[in-house]
Amino acid sequence: MLELIGFIWVYGLESLSNDFEFVLGYNLNFLWKSIWFIAPIVLGALEVCSMVLMPLTVSSDSSWESTAGWSVYLAAWLIILLVAFWQILAQVDFDLIQVSCE
Repeated sequence: MLELIGFIWVYGLESLSNDFEFVLGYNLNFLWKSIWFIAPIVLGALEVCSMVLMPLTVSSDSSWESTAGWSVYLAAWLIILLVAFWQILAQVDFDLIQVSCE
């Protein structure tokens, strides 16, 4: 959460977007910029809720905190894997078989 705040709100979303455009060769769309701006707010809210409500509930593996945490964790990995797969398929010189053989 703090890293996202540092990158997005201190360094600046536009500066970060320009850096990504330089590296990737295209500008990030509105969806990515929105996710990066909203992510620290959502993570902060989840953290505050877990600190406030955790002492009030009995800790168990089926609690909402565990479900919310795993959902955020798995969603992040899903986004990472989908973007990585998309980037591999977008390569001009290599296809998926050539990349996996190297």
